[in-house]
Amino acid sequence: MKEKAKAGFYENHAALGNRYPFIFHRWELNRPGDGFAAHWHTNMELLYITEGEASVTINAETVRASRGDVVVIDSNAIHSLVCERSVTYSCLIIDHHFCAAHGLDYTSSSFPLKTDHPAVRQSLEQLLAELSASADDYHYNIAQSLTLTLTGMLLRHALRMEHRPAEASGPSIELVKGAIRFIERHYQEPLSIDDICNEVKVSKYHFCRLFKALTGQTVNKYVNNLRCERAKVLIAGSTLPIAECGLRSGFNDPSYFAKCYKRRFGYMPSREKRGN
Repeated sequence: MKEKAKAGFYENHAALGNRYPFIFHRWELNRPGDGFAAHWHTNMELLYITEGEASVTINAETVRASRGDVVVIDSNAIHSLVCERSVTYSCLIIDHHFCAAHGLDYTSSSFPLKTDHPAVRQSLEQLLAELSASADDYHYNIAQSLTLTLTGMLLRHALRMEHRPAEASGPSIELVKGAIRFIERHYQEPLSIDDICNEVKVSKYHFCRLFKALTGQTVNKYVNNLRCERAKVLIAGSTLPIAECGLRSGFNDPSYFAKCYKRRFGYMPSREKRGN
């Protein structure tokens, strides 16, 4: 399964079911600068790089990951990814409820940004191999068992801090999360940096520096990328004119919309219509 990565904010992962205690995707990005926008979720996430290279930013720390690296994203950490040239990676998001029910609650634990411990990598590769196999009567039970083994190996061999504070991310990260929520609610409207700063009650200078450090993007780039992502969905899934899709996504100027869209995806928005 090869798909394009997309932007997100807070993800509640309501789609997690009883058969697989995780969400699994395999992404392939072929253009420098592609990736996913800063977002967070309660569930731990693992990124396993199989080809190429990417930069992953996690709570203001950036790590460069290449083939064979396992990136570990803590519960509720703000994280984003940017493709260096091209990259293929597997993404595994592990259900914290499932793990806690089996005595492996990881939500208060902190892990290194990358781990190369052989037991962790072996457990992850065994789980990925099972997902690639044909499902039989034992498949789902084995997948669940391997998920617990992988989580246990992480807690045993790759733990950086067992008990984080309740607000593990600290006030700065909570401030940026608040700003991201505000942007999510108001991206369709005229939205300035001053509007966001007024919402989170911090100076413009401090906010812009903090936002860039934690998300890897400027505020304006983040907002424009979000608007482009939402416009892309509208263009592909509706009969609305392209300019109207841009307007409904927060772009008041069609020319500026086209410019931002091409910068984000590498092609003009009209290609989405031709593709349908």
